[in-house]
Amino acid sequence: MTRALLLASRLEELTRLREAVDELVLGAGFPEAVAFEVNVALEEVFTNVVAYGFPDAGEHAIEVALSVEGGELRAVVADGGVPFDPLGAPEPDIGRPVEERPHGGLGIFIARRFMDAVVYRREGGRNLLTMTVMHVDVDSARAAEGFLKVTPHGSIDAQTAAAFDESVRPLLGEKTRVVLLDFSHVEYVSSAGLQVLFRVKKDLVARGGDLLFAHLKPQIAKLFQVVNALPKESVFATIEEADRYFYSVMNKEINRRREEG
Repeated sequence: MTRALLLASRLEELTRLREAVDELVLGAGFPEAVAFEVNVALEEVFTNVVAYGFPDAGEHAIEVALSVEGGELRAVVADGGVPFDPLGAPEPDIGRPVEERPHGGLGIFIARRFMDAVVYRREGGRNLLTMTVMHVDVDSARAAEGFLKVTPHGSIDAQTAAAFDESVRPLLGEKTRVVLLDFSHVEYVSSAGLQVLFRVKKDLVARGGDLLFAHLKPQIAKLFQVVNALPKESVFATIEEADRYFYSVMNKEINRRREEG
């Protein structure tokens, strides 16, 4: 799903932008909270370009390209204004009392917090700001048993690995023993993504659990083989196979506790 907008450098265009975001994001099945965050991030970037991007008072074009592919949402804002990397601006000190803070600086800060990844580049005389949201589904129906199923969407790479880590880390409570990653909707994993997966696996193994994978795409399975990252008993063709392994692990843990008791 894609949507391309050619907007004039006027704040009145924000209405068109919000309507397009809601149509695409909600239509792709993302929750309203994600649509809200994308709208806020894009408004902050758009208003920043309108206010500071063009020295003259004339009207200029600002392009916004929206796309959803494989559960990954991407927004690219392009303008021909003065070169400006918003990611190089210092972050505001939100630890200070509001009345003591200098004016401005919150817009890009908010956009970066709401988006999973934000990347800037200058190309062809234009500023290009790419913002990405990675959608992660969590099935916690069996959390009481120590089992979680997590289904990420899109890519786990240098841009999104940190966001994926932030999504998974809070799930690793004391009771969590096994996390099953359903990679049905993951098309690409880089070394940055592998590092996150290794850390999660290390934490789970340390508590007597494991990190399991199901529905690996051939190219991702080959990547794991190249780096000798996972024992074959951690990778399953189906969710049902992973379930059977989980119960075998839990039975071993129960028997161990009985013997110790």
